Amino acid sequence: MVSTDYNFSVPDKPEEDLHSTEIKDDEKITVNRSTYYYLIEQAEYLRELVHTDNLFYHIKSLGAKTYGDLKRKE
Repeated sequence: MVSTDYNFSVPDKPEEDLHSTEIKDDEKITVNRSTYYYLIEQAEYLRELVHTDNLFYHIKSLGAKTYGDLKRKE
């Protein structure tokens, strides 16, 4: 899943501006369809990254070696 298939751009706003916007619960926002699908695609990608990380953690907890561990032994 972590490949060039998922090439999402970094927002061009400063990071402090990304988190300073507050939206009230009853406030509605409107986005166009392509932006909506882009956001859904990003959300699915991030969910898969979290699942992949959880899988790596579980496999390593069972005693599996990482690539770095194997390279150090050579």
